[in-house]
Amino acid sequence: MQNSPVPIHVVVALLPQMDATSVSVTVQALETANRLGARVLGRSRPFRVTLGSVDGNPVSCGPGPFQLPTVRLAGLRPDLVVVPGAGADTEAALRDVLASRAAEDLCAWLRRQARRKVAASCTGVFLLAKAGLLDGFAATTTWWLAGTLATLHPRVRVERDAMVVEDSERITAGASLAQLDLMLRLVAREASPALASLVARYLVVDERPSQARYIVPSHLARSSTEVTAAERWVREHLGKPFGIPDLARSVGTSPRTLARRIAEATGSGPLAFVRRIRVDAARHLLATTRLPVDAIAARVGYDDPASLRRAFARFGERPTDARRAHDRSRVATSRPKRRPVRKPRASRRVT
Repeated sequence: MQNSPVPIHVVVALLPQMDATSVSVTVQALETANRLGARVLGRSRPFRVTLGSVDGNPVSCGPGPFQLPTVRLAGLRPDLVVVPGAGADTEAALRDVLASRAAEDLCAWLRRQARRKVAASCTGVFLLAKAGLLDGFAATTTWWLAGTLATLHPRVRVERDAMVVEDSERITAGASLAQLDLMLRLVAREASPALASLVARYLVVDERPSQARYIVPSHLARSSTEVTAAERWVREHLGKPFGIPDLARSVGTSPRTLARRIAEATGSGPLAFVRRIRVDAARHLLATTRLPVDAIAARVGYDDPASLRRAFARFGERPTDARRAHDRSRVATSRPKRRPVRKPRASRRVT
């Protein structure tokens, strides 16, 4: 944490095309910290923010025709470098971005910042990894690209479920909106935890320590035909007892091969894979039915509600969380309209 009155120079390093949400969240969090700084630190503007690109040309931020002015990265002396998400929404699009000349040039600049503090979220993490800045460090990215990060950069210790991972001078976060979690961590670390808490309250941010609850098992399964078939079979047999050998036989492979395929697709073993599907199904039933928790536990393959609660706890949740979220949503959308107030009729009585 820096106690000096000199503002911390944050350079937001951008490609020619970036994700508008990720960039705007970065700037908004830091500027909110600047506006609120006087309340907590006794001084204003703890951060100086510069938007930079390799050529200094305006950057396009999508979706939409948004253009941001930038300055050339060459010659800047940042205290901290932040790389937002680039907006690639498929693995193929991400690979195209990483293979571009713009990415090569940005990575060359990032390598020269190896001794500085660096941070990134979502697809921006891949730029840090491509520059070699994450070799030997723990890192995370958006859950659906965690396997790709592990494959492309085996020297990076990928933490698939984490929302934010801090390892020495390297800080990484999950998907596009996890950029806000990343920026709050940076505000806490570089300026003040109290200031970060105040910024979070102003921006109405709840604490989200893990991406686990947002992971969709069927999405992970698509990278392997065996895993896709296994995911479908598990969902069809949720309420029945079965073992991993039964699951392997159902998709025409051995338990060892299935375990390997599941690990490649999800980063976990078969038991964790089945557990994730059970919790996903339970979460859906809790949000869409009024069934009691013990009935839902039986439907998704647990002997008792306590077992279901333990399974939810592995993802940092409770069964009641899903139901309360649904109840709040239902109340908000079904709130009756106020009746117009009728004016009292004028009295015809003569006094």
